[in-house]
Amino acid sequence: MGIGDWESEDFQNPPKVHFQRPITSYDLAEFCALLGYSGTKMASIMLKTDGAIKSALKETIGFTQTQGIDDGEREHIERCASLIQTECEYLLAQADSVPMTLLN
Repeated sequence: MGIGDWESEDFQNPPKVHFQRPITSYDLAEFCALLGYSGTKMASIMLKTDGAIKSALKETIGFTQTQGIDDGEREHIERCASLIQTECEYLLAQADSVPMTLLN
């Protein structure tokens, strides 16, 4: 699936076999239960993952921009980066709710 598909109807309502959006704190809690993790451990893993993604994203963007890309490519990269950052922030907010979700 390409980044251009992000706002398409097929992506927002994908077949059951694909990534379902949005992932909620309840989904993360269910994943915790499957792995035998506490909500706190899952939140910690999500925080570390977010940091790793943002660090890799910054490094990748920096490298890509040194490759003589044109304005269209730059715009596409900025859109991809914005999407990734938005989803990271959303998942972090959901991860913060996982410990409370597991208590219910």
